[in-house]
Amino acid sequence: MNGKTRTARPTEKTVQLPLWQHIPEGALSPPVGAPYPGEVGPQSSLALAIHWFAQYLRTQDYSDQTVRSYLTGLSLFAQYVGSARPLSEIEKAHVRGFLDWLRSRRETAAKTVELRGTALRAFFAALQKEGALPHNPAQDIYPPRGATPLPEILFDQEVEELRQTAARLAEEGKPRPYLVLILALEMGLRLGEIARLTRADIDLSNPYRPVVHVRYKNRRHRHKARALTGPPELTAIYRKYLETIEGDRLFPVTPRTLEYEIENLGRQARLLRRLTARTLRWTWAVRKVREGTDKEKLRRLMGLSPVAWQEVSKMLTLLASPPLG
Repeated sequence: MNGKTRTARPTEKTVQLPLWQHIPEGALSPPVGAPYPGEVGPQSSLALAIHWFAQYLRTQDYSDQTVRSYLTGLSLFAQYVGSARPLSEIEKAHVRGFLDWLRSRRETAAKTVELRGTALRAFFAALQKEGALPHNPAQDIYPPRGATPLPEILFDQEVEELRQTAARLAEEGKPRPYLVLILALEMGLRLGEIARLTRADIDLSNPYRPVVHVRYKNRRHRHKARALTGPPELTAIYRKYLETIEGDRLFPVTPRTLEYEIENLGRQARLLRRLTARTLRWTWAVRKVREGTDKEKLRRLMGLSPVAWQEVSKMLTLLASPPLG
């Protein structure tokens, strides 16, 4: 021995007390009585800090899905380094080791490892912001990004078959598929954006240039809010659709139900692949690229942040490229 104190490296065999209580939906929920910000400091345990962070996320209007994802990642991190470890003893080496452990020993998908790294950065950044830690041990630590497969887009013939099928259904008194098709394929709305639309979001002041307002209450999603000009046929199909519903919401069903209806439209059009709202949106975006739409304008039309646009722009360029040969 040389007299120096050696710090034991954390391993995946660390044993902890359970941090979370399972609730019926399968989420992880902190116990009642989570600490206030002032009660968390450098000597606080990781478990106590995670309990505080769970409440912090909800005050910041994060979605339930994001909260569950972050807390699951932090629970795994606590298993790795020990839930009783003081925050002041957590170093960059622990964060790197945890992400390496996820990749190699647990054989976790690269995309999942990326999400776990995001959770750690958000967790320690929040503690630093609240004065509980003087530094962020997860700052600037990014695992290799998981490869994102290119989205599917429709062929021109498939687009025409969908339009004809939707128009036929509208003539039979079922205008909803046609309205959804216009919103996704002609205007590029996300499935969730379509599902949230209300009567107040559709402006028919100029019936030849109808406007759809995509709104977001969460201030973190302000870049997604936008007003989009629709094609003239939107006006007629929208008015016809209003005759079939009551209430303010245009689509009084869940987003999943809308997704099923989109799939069903694809089957009725005899497409040889599964139709999704994502496929419709990406088909619209690729067509915009091929039409020569300015990149900055397309970013705003899609409701994307500059960071998210970087990857999307690359994929659009590949998808819009002419075939080789």
